[in-house]
Amino acid sequence: MKYIKEVISNYSLTEKDIQNLIFMEKFMLEYADQFVDEFYDYMILKIQLPDSMTPDVIQKHQNMLKIWYKRFYEGKIDNKYLEYLVNIGNTHIKFHITQDMFNIMSNWVRQWFHEKIFQNVSDDIKRKELLFSMHKLMDINKDIISDAYYTTEIKKYSVFLSLRDFIISVSERIEFVTQIIILSFLIFLTISAAVYFLFDMVVLMKMKPDFFIIKALSSLLMIWVLSELLYTEINIIKGAKFKISTFVGVALIAFVRDLLIMTLEHTGSIEKLLFIILSITVLGLVYWLVTITETKDKPRR
Repeated sequence: MKYIKEVISNYSLTEKDIQNLIFMEKFMLEYADQFVDEFYDYMILKIQLPDSMTPDVIQKHQNMLKIWYKRFYEGKIDNKYLEYLVNIGNTHIKFHITQDMFNIMSNWVRQWFHEKIFQNVSDDIKRKELLFSMHKLMDINKDIISDAYYTTEIKKYSVFLSLRDFIISVSERIEFVTQIIILSFLIFLTISAAVYFLFDMVVLMKMKPDFFIIKALSSLLMIWVLSELLYTEINIIKGAKFKISTFVGVALIAFVRDLLIMTLEHTGSIEKLLFIILSITVLGLVYWLVTITETKDKPRR
């Protein structure tokens, strides 16, 4: 199964596309019942439905189709949504809906969506923007659902594919659990550091102002580092790209903190001081270069 990071990259899916889908939800939900009725009118006319599509199965499929329709415009595009699409593909295979049948269905749905957007949006620029976003998500839906067909065909010829899928599935679950553990640990550390900082302030208030300011700033830098790591971990779980700049920034802050403490306490040799200053300079340069690279890698809107 493909994952949200890959899908976002392949289809240049942006936050603006998500906002466009949510915008269309306002008027498209009015047509949910009409969509299901006209869908089946067209399918019965165009396709010889397999014998497995009994009246009870058709009724269940119509309910599933309405759910799919509503979820399409919710704007919640994540790994759970992709897994939902894979299940749709597997359900099609279970009831002998072929790849050709699915392609005909997908083509009709795209045209129907296109027509409704034209009917409800008069502004040419806005309409074009909405159509681009709709077509992106239709392509994603067709891609993910079609994968179920390809996987089924390959499994007929490869006994190793099932084992590979099992290993990948287990590995992904382990990775997810690991990410949750890391996230929980970061939450605990961040809260602990904030509480310690508040207690530390009571003691520091009795000291000299210069000592108080530098010591407090040093503690705040550590809290900032933890909160930045926490923010990065949350985004990674949500499907964002791994950012090297975050960890370079953490190392940079650590050296800045050491420099503040050395300046305050007047400890350490000249060699150590020069080493810290050189490290800050090098890390600052690396951070700048990495940030520029990551900015250029962002998908254009």
